Parts: sequence; structure tokens; C-alpha cells
Amino acid sequence: MASGLPCRGRSTGTAGGSRTTPRCPSPRATSSTARPAEGLRPDPLRYFLLREIPIGQDGNFSHEGFLHRVNSDLANDFGNLVQRTLTMIGNYFGARSPTGPETAEDAKVRTDFEELKAASSISTAPAPQ
Repeated sequence: MASGLPCRGRSTGTAGGSRTTPRCPSPRATSSTARPAEGLRPDPLRYFLLREIPIGQDGNFSHEGFLHRVNSDLANDFGNLVQRTLTMIGNYFGARSPTGPETAEDAKVRTDFEELKAASSISTAPAPQ
């Protein structure tokens, strides 16, 4: 850095924006190229970047902000979908889920879900404060 002191965090900058980690004051202090975000899936990362960073302007990326954006939007959108679905079932099907014979495809989805649920080790990250 300009003062000769090392940066305690790690940062990377690009022509269109920067990615900084906490404790590093200058987003363009150490590099001019961005590394891919380690451990992040491409679709949620793309969603976060499009939602959080204005096109053509600089923006900051943090893992805490990423987790908060994806988790809160997922919770809001999923909750809205469930509420609408339950309301439609109540209004159009007499508050009973429409049923029919279980096909082979239905059985596969059910067994795959049960296996995934049994093997799941998903942990929830605490919300940023």
C-alpha cells in the first residue's frame, strides 16, 4: 500500500469492479485481475452479481453479503410460492391436494428426495450482523 504497510486482507480489482475481503481498505491495492470466487456455484454467484452490483459501476463482493442476498431472496421467493400454492389448493381443490396414481417418475422423485433428505448435511450459515 502507499504507506508501505501490508494489507491485512486480500483484494482483487477488475476494470468493472472489485472483490474485497474484510479488513482490506483498498480494493485495487494488490492486483488488477479477479480470481473466481472459491467454493461458489456459478448460478447463485451470477444472481448475486446481477442483483447487487449496478451495471457499468464498481461494486463490492463479500461472502457475508452473498449469503445474505441468496438466503433472504430464496426464503422470500420460496415462502411466496408456498403461500400461493396452498391458497390455490384451498380455493380450487377443496383444501385437498389433487391425487392420482403414482407413476414411475413420481416414485423416482419421491425416493430420490428421501435419500437426499437422509444424506443431507446442509448447515445454515448465521445471518450477517
